[in-house]
Amino acid sequence: ATKPLFYNFSLCVIHFKIAPVGMYCGYHRVFGQSRQAAVEAGSWQGFYTAATTVVLTAGTALMVLVGVFRIKAGYISPGELIVFLNYLRSLFKPVREVTKYFNKISKAMACNERIEEVMAITPCHLGVCETPGAIPMPAFEKEIKFQGVSFQYDAENKIFEDLSFRVRKGQKAAIIGDSGSGKSTLLSLIPRFFDANGGQILIDGRDVRSFSLDSLRSQIAIVPQDHIIFHTTVLENIALGRPERKARMEEIYHAAEKANAHEFITQLTDGYQTELGTGSVQLSGGQVKRVLIARALLRNAPIVLLDEPTSGLDPHSETQVVEAFDNLMQQRTILIVTHDLPTIANADQIIVLRQGQIVESGSHEELLEKEGLYAFFWKEQVGRILPADVPH
Repeated sequence: ATKPLFYNFSLCVIHFKIAPVGMYCGYHRVFGQSRQAAVEAGSWQGFYTAATTVVLTAGTALMVLVGVFRIKAGYISPGELIVFLNYLRSLFKPVREVTKYFNKISKAMACNERIEEVMAITPCHLGVCETPGAIPMPAFEKEIKFQGVSFQYDAENKIFEDLSFRVRKGQKAAIIGDSGSGKSTLLSLIPRFFDANGGQILIDGRDVRSFSLDSLRSQIAIVPQDHIIFHTTVLENIALGRPERKARMEEIYHAAEKANAHEFITQLTDGYQTELGTGSVQLSGGQVKRVLIARALLRNAPIVLLDEPTSGLDPHSETQVVEAFDNLMQQRTILIVTHDLPTIANADQIIVLRQGQIVESGSHEELLEKEGLYAFFWKEQVGRILPADVPH
């Protein structure tokens, strides 16, 4: 959908001075439709408001006229008519209020339809379907293996090709490389957010596509690069790490403590019941990252995927986040994508990507000895941090 919009916008720019904008600019057409729909909605709202006012006014006049005749006939007194009209006016007030909210009700119904559409989306709609006869994934025991894996979003965007490596249980594997080299995409293939176009991703010798999605993802915890915080309490944001069953309060507190998050959470206005999100309490980048780590710790999955865990943090926040990551990494298999090389110097395996290919792999010491791309990255990064007279 992006290409037609960009194409229409380009036409709008190119032809702006030589022809009416509406002939070439797709945005103008869309905005025109939106404006027309808003005008029609306003017209209908005005019609309903006016019609309601006319009907209620006419009804009141009719009641007064009928009441006058009833008074003359001696059936009611003037006081009874006044009391009846007051009750009638009280009844008419909520009817008028409904017409005022007609536009809001219409928008809410449209939003509800959209929400239902989104909630009905399954992984298969996004191109990742469970294979017939998919089985529950057994407990992770041995290794994750990429065997000749290739992936591309479309015919023009090849991300990587024929990648092969393995990460044994309990190891920490780091993936580094230039921006756009496919590091984050590589992580997303393991829980099957996308499926590889070629090759296999094997867990304990079985293709991940042979497992049911729920059982596969239940054994994977993810700390994403984006700060994904929902508009709800801190407690519920952490509890989302285990949606399969309700987490106990002690488990949530324990996860927050190990993520170095308990202290700052208890200092918030309402502690764990503090509302987060737009219009509510806003956390710093380091605090959000620690909430995400607590969410991953609560999940207690044997495989953990970390995407740029320390990006955008100040030194103090980074120290606390790194300590939290050390707790998260204990007795788990870790795949981490990062540009911050000092945080992965103790990794069991470092994989260097460039233009969709593995150009180097090994431990920190082994790669420095090779004096290849990793050594160049290391000297460049550490050289910016340390003074010139300190050995790297």
